[in-house]
Amino acid sequence: MFELTAQVKFKHIPYKGSAPAVTDLVGGQIPSAFNPIQSVLSHITSGKLRALAVTSKTRSPLLPNVPTVAELGYPQFESTAWWALFGPAKLPDSITKKLRVDTEKVAQSAAFKKRLGNLGVQPNVDFKESLANFQTSEIAKWVRVVRDSGATID
Repeated sequence: MFELTAQVKFKHIPYKGSAPAVTDLVGGQIPSAFNPIQSVLSHITSGKLRALAVTSKTRSPLLPNVPTVAELGYPQFESTAWWALFGPAKLPDSITKKLRVDTEKVAQSAAFKKRLGNLGVQPNVDFKESLANFQTSEIAKWVRVVRDSGATID
């Protein structure tokens, strides 16, 4: 997505997870990488790595001096990892409501912020749209990226 947005070309080097990619990044075998904050934060704070930008629409509270890609001139760019809680399609409304209330309570708790907030995980429980609509827009976004990139399965 960044290549298409910024009209640059990177060499794709597939890794089996963030850990080996970060190892090669810290070791100088690769010049740059896109990684979740929790995978690189300790190396950023130690000075072994430098964060160039974050890919969310807003700056990370953990790296407040690091600009977003949008701030660097690509306002339409946003790429974030997200997780959601799912249940069976025919889950009763009363259980759905209880799960939503309890999940929001956990996500907004001090314990959550202490354990996961310190890793850069920022819960979003205040959706302006339904989860189904959010998923649909995310799928459409990534379908366009894959199609426009010309990526193929080897």
